[in-house]
Amino acid sequence: MQYYLACFDVHHDRLRYRVVKELMRHGFRVQHSVFELAMRNTTQMRRLRGRLNGLCRRYEDPANIRFYRMNGNTLRESFSLDGSEIMDYPAVIVV
Repeated sequence: MQYYLACFDVHHDRLRYRVVKELMRHGFRVQHSVFELAMRNTTQMRRLRGRLNGLCRRYEDPANIRFYRMNGNTLRESFSLDGSEIMDYPAVIVV
């Protein structure tokens, strides 16, 4: 399993809705434009990138979508002020 923190800044309302919909298929929304994602493999991430690139081209929006790879150390050292779990996913995720 590969874990990512995804954040975005999208200007076009309809594109923003579609970006959120795509990201929700792979993880959880933790803030308005921030998601924690769990990807099974690099192929799944490559497909997500392709879909998001296609959407941005379609809407001609210079969307700023960033993915930060998280490993075991960064997950263990991460925390939330309200005490909620960071990347608290089950061992198996069915997508």
